[in-house]
Amino acid sequence: SSVRRCPGAMGQSGSRSVICCAQREKDGLGDGPNPFSKLPHFTYAEADQNLPEGTMFLSYAPIHQREVDEPRRLAVATAAEVWVYHLSSQPLGEAPELTLSHQLRAEQGQQIDCLLFCEEEMSRNLAVAFGPTSSSSSPGAEHLIRVFNCQSTTGSPKSTSARRREPASDPRQGPPVVDWSANRSAMSTLRGHSARIAKIAVN
Repeated sequence: SSVRRCPGAMGQSGSRSVICCAQREKDGLGDGPNPFSKLPHFTYAEADQNLPEGTMFLSYAPIHQREVDEPRRLAVATAAEVWVYHLSSQPLGEAPELTLSHQLRAEQGQQIDCLLFCEEEMSRNLAVAFGPTSSSSSPGAEHLIRVFNCQSTTGSPKSTSARRREPASDPRQGPPVVDWSANRSAMSTLRGHSARIAKIAVN
């Protein structure tokens, strides 16, 4: 924070405070003789991943990572399907490996409008907004948000056996892909929206 002197009304002196509160100061990361020594350092590494044509939405978590080593996940979606990738833990500066862990297809007459991981510091739950397609004629079509658990190991009882990847003989290929059902696999549903849900935010 800084305090700046400025002329007051009618010739009197006054003061104006310009305050900037960073999250690191609230958490105590700015304390000490050298506050910059505790500032977080960021780096990036490029990883090539072929995305389906028509990919419109993307969400990544955790954005902020504290003491607990939370799994990193990347969710991408078209208007009809969602794919969730697990990112491997690699040494600093090396590109992570992306492994498909969960997938979802919107029901007939339904489209995906946006998605977002529910928390910035973990990737356990993914919120997906659904709405009727422009060609849908269903009178009961809803605009709603469904929350899916990315730690789940089972999907829809009817669709899992049909679309789930066969167990890999090579353990390096990872576990089978979990196939979510848009209407049956959600852990919670938020209803009551009368218009298209164009954006989701977390606080």
